[in-house]
Amino acid sequence: MSINRIIALISVGVISVGIASAQFKGPAPVAWRWQQPTTIVPDSTPVVSGDVVYVASGQRVYALNRADGNQVWRFPVGQPLAAFFKGTPVVSGGTVYATADNKILYAIDAQTGQQKWIYRSDSNFVGSPEISGNTILFANSDGNIMAVDAGSGQPFYTAPLVVQDGLVGQFGVWKDEIIAFTGANSLVAINVASRHLDWKDDFTEANPDGHPVIVGDSVFVNTAVYLVSLSAANGREIFSKTIGSDLAYWPGVSDSGVTTVTKDGNVYCYDLTGQAINKDPINLGSYPITAPTGLNGGTFVYPTANGAINLVDPNKGIIWTYLVRPIGGPQEDTSSQNTNNGQNGIGPKGGGQGLGSSGSGFGQKGGGNQGNNISRGQTDPNATKVVTIQASAPDALAGTTLLQICRDGSLIAFDPTNGVDLTPPTVDMTFPLPGSTVSGQPPLALVFKIDDQSSGVNASTLKITINGKLFTVTLDKSGLATVHFSTIEGGNAPLNDGLQTIDVTVSDWLGNVETKTFTLHIDNTLPPVQDISDQNQNGTGKGSGFGGKSGGGGAGAAGS
Repeated sequence: MSINRIIALISVGVISVGIASAQFKGPAPVAWRWQQPTTIVPDSTPVVSGDVVYVASGQRVYALNRADGNQVWRFPVGQPLAAFFKGTPVVSGGTVYATADNKILYAIDAQTGQQKWIYRSDSNFVGSPEISGNTILFANSDGNIMAVDAGSGQPFYTAPLVVQDGLVGQFGVWKDEIIAFTGANSLVAINVASRHLDWKDDFTEANPDGHPVIVGDSVFVNTAVYLVSLSAANGREIFSKTIGSDLAYWPGVSDSGVTTVTKDGNVYCYDLTGQAINKDPINLGSYPITAPTGLNGGTFVYPTANGAINLVDPNKGIIWTYLVRPIGGPQEDTSSQNTNNGQNGIGPKGGGQGLGSSGSGFGQKGGGNQGNNISRGQTDPNATKVVTIQASAPDALAGTTLLQICRDGSLIAFDPTNGVDLTPPTVDMTFPLPGSTVSGQPPLALVFKIDDQSSGVNASTLKITINGKLFTVTLDKSGLATVHFSTIEGGNAPLNDGLQTIDVTVSDWLGNVETKTFTLHIDNTLPPVQDISDQNQNGTGKGSGFGGKSGGGGAGAAGS
């Protein structure tokens, strides 16, 4: 597998726009994973300068080595702030500029992590700071913009720049112009020095969670159901595309195109003149959780609500999907947790292992000496397991290193050079237990746990055969692959009596292949096995054991 560095510290860092400066051509292994536990969800994309990654996270700002994720410095060195850093920092001229919710803008030496100066604002910061020349700009909670000198921290304005109708979303900067949406649904360009309104474009609706993406001399925006490109110099429209569904966040721009996504997860891609690249929308299979990032080479990264990072090629569709797992495995969501115990049952040939745990209440009942009987332990219908971790901000790219910040405070670095992946996915049969004797009649379901935390499982390669015959399988986001059996035409036919040899073949995105073989003994004189795959697998319970040849019911073992 990959080199998986987990540096446990204390917090995390958001918005990155523009075109990444190097190509990220496809699937890559995890090079390292840094974690900063935090009590608030990170809202900041990491910022890269040279070989250093800067993360404004929780109550500190960190500098990390891009190659291995090791800490270079942290600010403050001693006790953390009695406040939380918010928004993506700006790195310019050897200084890191970061805002916190104590109304202070911090200027930090990018090499040493030492404080250079601070600026105290009269009101709360909104969004992330921006830089224009030697001026640091930031929006405040009054809907206006303030500016300070980047070298000294002294106010550049004697009073905040008042934006008529107030700001909406994050503003951008082009040369010496502030480009932003207002509360009147207008896109405006305001000169930083003169504070003069240079141009204005009126729209029907502005996205409250979006902002203008400025690349070169063009501005790209999402407004309601429209993707629009304008000239940054004068606001004239370059193209406007009607998508037909509400758009989420803001566009992603690569060196050769622009992409946007609807709130229900349909991706549209255009070249920089507005010509459609993909004839039909590309469905992400989940909702977008943050804005896309455009990469050189014409691809885009889309994080989604199912915990996936998706690499989209406009001509080929999704060419890589990586599901981010919690560090240490599935975690209990205690916000709705209750506890129920599995019930022990009396059945024929008891003994063996149950599929259940404090987090998965599917115990199999055994005991006695008369036949086979399997039922599930009781589950808590309100309990859930966290099996994937969502991204909390757009990705960033430095060289060939793709960086993703997540809601758990971890930062993942994917890199084909620094990461190593020579190990195929893991495959385990979790229900029934391999070698068991069960009925092959519905509602039997075979369940397998499949995982790869380096480059991810390539779901399209998953094949399950039984005695050489290919069977239909479903794979969910928790990594459970299930083969359902049914008497309905077109479904997987029930299994016949006798020994069944089950072969599971799957590969990761870098081509490492795993084939595992399991066996089951089918006896259709036995009662049908309860299909656990459609039940709540996140319940809390202790099921008793599943049949061997003799002995009492066993305690439920850890399951998924």
